[in-house]
Amino acid sequence: MIPRARWLIGLWLIGAMTLAAAQSQTPATSNQTFRASTDLVFVDVSVRRGGQPVAGLTVADFDLRDSGVRQKIESVEAAAVPIDLTLVIDVGIHGGTATAPPNPAETTTKFVNDAIRSVTAALRPTDRLRVLAADSYVRQLVPMQPALPAPTLARVQWGGHTAIYDALSAALLQPVDPDRRHVVVAAVKDKDCLSSSSATTVATLAERSDALFHAMTLETQVERDIEVRQLVCEKTGLCGLSARFWFSKVEVLRDCDPVPPNPCQKQLTEQGRLLKSAAEATGGTWHQAIAMTEPTIESVFRKAFDDFRSSYLLRYSAQGVKREGWHAITVAVSTQKGATVRWRRGYSVDTGLPAAAESSSASPLPTPGRSYPLPKTFDEFTAAFDRGDTAAITAGVRALFGEQYSASRFRDGEKVLEDLQSSVGPWPRELGREAEFGLRIAEGTLSVPLRMRDREAAAILDRYMRLIRHPVDPDELERAYLWAQASLAQGFFTRVSSQTAADAALARFPDDPRFVLAGAIATDQQWRTSGALDSAAPSPSVDALKKHVADVTTRYNAAAQFPQTRSEALIRLSWLQHRIGRSADAIQTVDRAPIEARDLDMDYLHHLFRGHYLLALGRLEDGIAAYRFAAGIVPGAQSARVALMNALVLQGDIAAATAAGNDAEIMKTTPDPWWDFWFGDFRWYPQALKTLREARR
Repeated sequence: MIPRARWLIGLWLIGAMTLAAAQSQTPATSNQTFRASTDLVFVDVSVRRGGQPVAGLTVADFDLRDSGVRQKIESVEAAAVPIDLTLVIDVGIHGGTATAPPNPAETTTKFVNDAIRSVTAALRPTDRLRVLAADSYVRQLVPMQPALPAPTLARVQWGGHTAIYDALSAALLQPVDPDRRHVVVAAVKDKDCLSSSSATTVATLAERSDALFHAMTLETQVERDIEVRQLVCEKTGLCGLSARFWFSKVEVLRDCDPVPPNPCQKQLTEQGRLLKSAAEATGGTWHQAIAMTEPTIESVFRKAFDDFRSSYLLRYSAQGVKREGWHAITVAVSTQKGATVRWRRGYSVDTGLPAAAESSSASPLPTPGRSYPLPKTFDEFTAAFDRGDTAAITAGVRALFGEQYSASRFRDGEKVLEDLQSSVGPWPRELGREAEFGLRIAEGTLSVPLRMRDREAAAILDRYMRLIRHPVDPDELERAYLWAQASLAQGFFTRVSSQTAADAALARFPDDPRFVLAGAIATDQQWRTSGALDSAAPSPSVDALKKHVADVTTRYNAAAQFPQTRSEALIRLSWLQHRIGRSADAIQTVDRAPIEARDLDMDYLHHLFRGHYLLALGRLEDGIAAYRFAAGIVPGAQSARVALMNALVLQGDIAAATAAGNDAEIMKTTPDPWWDFWFGDFRWYPQALKTLREARR
């Protein structure tokens, strides 16, 4: 399973726990967001010309590619399947007007019931409805149930500030029946104050969700909220923040910078643009007021529903592609020139049996033609490792501690971990092999979407770190293990401490360039697990952030003193500077990084990041050139091609932007270095394991 998918599964737990207290029932469905099989893939495709649907298309009209490989489409049919609608409504601070005292509960209840009636009027008897409230907490007002007759809520309690990102994450991660389609319609305002997730989280989840996601802004409600606040202040004297309205951060989705005498024209902020891109990634749309016209929940849902009724459902079995990981989907309709085609951009496979086992000089491959059941006991796990079926270890651990709870399987899993910790070791004369086995078990444990397993995984890593430690002086076997452990921890930094792993390695090998860089990366990763971004903890103070930036900068500069790590250290430092708004410093830093032809990932990121910095400095032509250069280094990576397309649009060269977009669609996709950037040295983990296997004492 790829690291980012592990991170997404962790986020799924956030959404699941957020809803757990409010849900009155859980539908017995399977989760399509993280597929357990690629036996059959469904893709909804909308084909329109001039705003009208194109009818009568057949298999011969579509060119569908999975991870760049053209697929045989088994069927094309009108998408008349039943719909599961998840309606997300921002209920924070709804109230009356400046001429009448607010009655929040009554007004909010009417608003939600009106929204439910407006959408159910377009639904069919076979369709179902779920309603989530985005408030100080995410609440499920209506569990998944038949949409007709329309449910009526007796009371919807008015709330304080809203956690929009958490509500959208929870909606996108809801399980879906394979024979139904999922539509998410969200009505939000313009601020998020309390979410533990981020707009980036929502955008990443949307890319991997099977849902069609439409979002709209409640602009009239925003203005009404301001009036309510003013009225409460005038009538009661409560003009400051109370406990109900406490918040630790504010992220605005729309804002303006008026230049007198021009009026304030609100535009999407970076967070708003991320939510817009999230909707578009699913084939949906972001809806907001245009001129004097404001979208309504009814009009947005009818558009989403019409898209479904006039779209095609393509079915295929993925062939000729690697089974696990992210699958990018591209769809073209060559017979319909000028038509607009929209489709779900991809799916992710994170569970199931391995496609192939890894080979090693110490462990033979599994016997050809013979299948083995997944290991359930400690002896079976060691036997799997002996025959080289290392991927079965991860699959076996996931089966024991998997998403489908089973008390007996959990007991079996606990017994395996207990035996591992108490064992004297199946291979006492081969410490490298013993340590690799421990890493494999820890990796499998971390791949399980249960936070309760994190402590056990950390204990496994600690056991083998002590086991491998040389009693006198550090040796190459210990160095190899610490390198593998640090790489693994960086790939799972949201589950175990990559900083602890890096510090342990530095304590034993303070002058190893890889460990100096690993310490810098681990410190940088804390930015994404501290209150700065995705944590439920209050946001850190300005002084704390300055201290953090200074610490990361010092560590990257230290790593840049070594020729082996200079390039990557400077590239990563430049990205830190860009993130905090110092793009001029970033361009100077990245220009000091030597080009590493032996490391194409860093070479690609060197030019991709350089393009971002140049655009931020207003050097559009130079930025476009940098994006073109990056696209030539890893032709199948999408991030540089999308950045190039957007830059050409900013330049006004729509024809060139369209051509770049077409190239991106037909280009065979390859792993994009940008997706692995935050997981640091995890890209070297397979090589680190190989080095560990070969190390001797």
